[in-house]
Amino acid sequence: MLVIATLGLAVNAGSAVLLARVAGRNLNMRGAFLHMTADAAGSVGVIAAAIIVIATGAEWADPAVSLLIAGLILWSTWKLLRSVVHVLLEATPADVDPEAVTQTLVVDEAVVSVHHLHLWSVASDETALSAHVVLACAPSLHEAQAAGDRLKQVLEAEYRITHATFELECHPCPDPTVIAGRPRQPPGGRTMRAEPASAGRAQSGRPKPRRGNIG
Repeated sequence: MLVIATLGLAVNAGSAVLLARVAGRNLNMRGAFLHMTADAAGSVGVIAAAIIVIATGAEWADPAVSLLIAGLILWSTWKLLRSVVHVLLEATPADVDPEAVTQTLVVDEAVVSVHHLHLWSVASDETALSAHVVLACAPSLHEAQAAGDRLKQVLEAEYRITHATFELECHPCPDPTVIAGRPRQPPGGRTMRAEPASAGRAQSGRPKPRRGNIG
């Protein structure tokens, strides 16, 4: 048992090291890395239990180490499960700050302001972004597209955001509830008021039908 556990430790530890170098933010690779790490920890536990049993004859060491390894596996699995749910809910990536992204976009000389910025996870290693970007002056279509492409390159280089969608504007979006500084009114230009139901019936001039049996 001791010899086999030692060989298993060497194989699992080597595999875990290789996976750790390429895992990055990919959940599949992280899952494989955690699997190899748990196997390596299991091999260490088997070696420790074997030495204790051989040296002292305490056979309880084997199940005790097994419970310890099971707890380690549950702990690592819970962390991985939380990351999976985070991606499935398309939540904002924990390692990307929306405020920092906004400031990065505003630094560009062609950008006046940024609003309606949204970040979400498409996959564990893929982040999507959408935003309204107000450009200076009134650029041509070619200049606006060039500015958008430049901003996308900056986001990919600094934040690994590979899918960005911009709505390029020459002035900020107006408040949808305000028109020329006044609250939006319904069609017809009159502010609608709620009237009691009884008033509506009184104006109709129709008598209220009586309830009864038809016969």
